[in-house]
Amino acid sequence: MKADKLILSEAIWTGLGNETISGGIAIKQNKILYIGSESLDEYKSEQTEILDYKDHLVIPGIHDSHLHFFMSSVLNSGKVVLLYETKSEEECIELLKKEAEKITNKEQWIMGFGWYNLLWDNQELPSKASLDEAFPDQPMFVQSSDAHTVWMNSAGFKKLNITKDTPDPVGGHYSRDEQGELTGILHETAGMSAVAQVYKFSEDESSEMIKTFIKHINSLGITAVSDLSMMAVPGGDLIPDHVYHKLLKQQELNVRIHMYPTLVKDMTRPDTMRKNYQFSKLQTCGVKQFFDGVSSTHTAFLSEPYSNAKSKDDVGTLTISKEEMRDLVLQAIENDYSVRIHTIGDGAISMALDIFEEAEKKFGKNPHLQHCLEHLENIQEKDIQRLKDLNILASCQPAHSMIDPEGIEADLGQDRIRLMWPFRDYLSKGVKLSFGTDSPVSDINPFESIYNAVVRKRIDGTPETGWQPQQSISVQEALRAYTWGSYQTCQRTEELGTLEIGKLADLAILDTNIFTERPEKMIRTTSLLTMIDGDIVYKK
Repeated sequence: MKADKLILSEAIWTGLGNETISGGIAIKQNKILYIGSESLDEYKSEQTEILDYKDHLVIPGIHDSHLHFFMSSVLNSGKVVLLYETKSEEECIELLKKEAEKITNKEQWIMGFGWYNLLWDNQELPSKASLDEAFPDQPMFVQSSDAHTVWMNSAGFKKLNITKDTPDPVGGHYSRDEQGELTGILHETAGMSAVAQVYKFSEDESSEMIKTFIKHINSLGITAVSDLSMMAVPGGDLIPDHVYHKLLKQQELNVRIHMYPTLVKDMTRPDTMRKNYQFSKLQTCGVKQFFDGVSSTHTAFLSEPYSNAKSKDDVGTLTISKEEMRDLVLQAIENDYSVRIHTIGDGAISMALDIFEEAEKKFGKNPHLQHCLEHLENIQEKDIQRLKDLNILASCQPAHSMIDPEGIEADLGQDRIRLMWPFRDYLSKGVKLSFGTDSPVSDINPFESIYNAVVRKRIDGTPETGWQPQQSISVQEALRAYTWGSYQTCQRTEELGTLEIGKLADLAILDTNIFTERPEKMIRTTSLLTMIDGDIVYKK
């Protein structure tokens, strides 16, 4: 059989080992016909397209196993003011003012994303007072970089019909001052429930933003993503499945999307999505729920109080009770759903494992399901072994570890931080590991995340000796977590995740050999060619 395309390279990484091979990859239609160095001429014909990339590194297509695709597309579109680099509340206001100058409709939301007060000179949370002074009439909706906190002004509260008497939602709250007045800060589900009301776009607008973002991620060698529910509240997953499906039918969906809507008692939406979307490029693979918040605001749930506790019982909060989570998880597993749970604090992780352990005793092991814990930033040593024993995959985001390591040390203390983002311990114990970015919380660039995991440094090279360097892993191990490991989350390793005969032809050819170049150069890596189903979706 003759190949449609033949890729030649002196550095092909199949993902099956640590070494590269010199040879070629023969592709017929959407699958790998042959890979190796012998008898390549057997697969050539006059019609075969020869792609000779000499010494450039060929890898399996990268799969970001945890992101929020639509929100990432919106932020990539320029419709939201990006505040990642700000150092103060005042600096945020100035950037938002520049956006306001372009808008004549005073009813239109101005949206911002990316502030992080713990990296400001003054680490206090911002308030509506500064927004009200600058924007007395324009509704403002400004999310923190971890997306768990929202900063709003009075005009925004009015537009959403939120008053000081509005009851706090389960799993979140509206911050109030001593007089009971709204301060402008919405925590957890209070802010999450508002996101779906603010981020509203037409189908055509959504399609264009998504297509533009797909082109961007293809340029980074990304061929697949897992699009996880953005919010714990019903109807707030921010997964525009109908738009994805439209793009698929128009043959414009140049990425594989694995969807995980919100796990709630009423499973109508997940059931409908699972029935409607079982395509190779668009699948509903499970459900997602939130168990706690984030460490920076002391809402991640710990087994013992924070080291810089604000009170003697400051251990964070659960977004829903253990009993409610138990009922939801058991219901989902009984109905053959893989479950993914946001668990950042060690207390939430232990409770989630308790629930999965009970489910295994009740229903037995189901090889067709792959349950995952998301983030796992602070874990107890005993629970690493439990992950392995219960076949629970650790879905991690290396970039999170480098957002504010000094703040983490203050929150959790020296004893606990040795087991924060413990990638080496996971692999040593045989725990399944996948990597993603949680975009837009962190940049979608997978090579920045690989750098973070390998050298345990920020992209500016600090700290010089690495942060908790005993948990570093190799470039090959990190890339495997981004390919084979990420395809374990959606149970597709039989057809994707490595370069092997008979598997789907998803791959990327990089402009940098990340195995041999110094780590600092890895950060700027891009794709020369990205292929999905044997089709070239990006070429530099």
